[in-house]
Amino acid sequence: MKKYLLCLMLLPLLAFVSCDKDKDEDKKQKEDNTEVTDDDENNGKTQNTPAINAKWEISDPASPYTSFEFTKDGNYIVVEKQEPMAARAKKQTTAKSFLPPLQNSAARKASTTADSNLSPVHFGTYTIDGNKIILSGFGVIDIIDITAEEFNFSFTLEETGETAVYVANKSTEPISTSSRTDMFCRTWKIDSISVNTNTISLIDSIIFYQQYGDDWLEKYIEAEMNDKREHQSEVFNATVLFSKAGTYLVLYTNGESGLSEWKWTNEEQTDIYYSWDNWENNWENSIVHIELNNSTLKLFDNEYIFHLIPAE
Repeated sequence: MKKYLLCLMLLPLLAFVSCDKDKDEDKKQKEDNTEVTDDDENNGKTQNTPAINAKWEISDPASPYTSFEFTKDGNYIVVEKQEPMAARAKKQTTAKSFLPPLQNSAARKASTTADSNLSPVHFGTYTIDGNKIILSGFGVIDIIDITAEEFNFSFTLEETGETAVYVANKSTEPISTSSRTDMFCRTWKIDSISVNTNTISLIDSIIFYQQYGDDWLEKYIEAEMNDKREHQSEVFNATVLFSKAGTYLVLYTNGESGLSEWKWTNEEQTDIYYSWDNWENNWENSIVHIELNNSTLKLFDNEYIFHLIPAE
């Protein structure tokens, strides 16, 4: 009888614990389905919209744009439907470099937008205000509907005020997720350039030694850096962006830019492939070794080493 009474007394307590557990699970499920944006974290607010941090591709042939991409560090990349920069660059040079070719001053003055290697890329920072995504210096997106795979939105071009509606699908991210990928996929600035002395050929070292004696290495480095002097102002402080969608963007300080693709070469993730021709050419000849940490990135590109720092 005592056991029976004890069970009756415990029933309300068990019901209370069960209800409390259900509430906790519901709360956790709601939190898991809620996306927190960077601005929301700072303000302590949340909004129930899937992450836009992805590359969204537009297949409509009438659209003037092929893709809208948003990075986690607050940058956007919008690509217009024009002849890609890689195709124009391929006509002008066969040089293998992770940086897109720059025109010399005379060629830049003589060329038009159509035949120069200015790429149809819009780049800048974005902010989120409710259902609006504000692309600085370019326009405003109004979110109509967004899921994990599809993005319906209207876009108003800042320059003309024209508005159009687009449907975009999320691009598959070809880059495997890892701590190095997260560290690498961000916006960088070229801080300095040095000569990779490990690539000096025996013939060059003999020639420079015969001419300059013990000062041959200093003279060799000076000669190599002179080759970069013509475009030095454009290259230094150039913006370099890598994303998980495989996007690789270079934006020079003079406004010229190049859009490419990249992916890891090895499991150790110490080397990358890049392609200015969408993998049409032999991309195995386009490999760059990298040294990476949270504050610096070194790109070993043939005879040069590019030193990059995170963009502010």
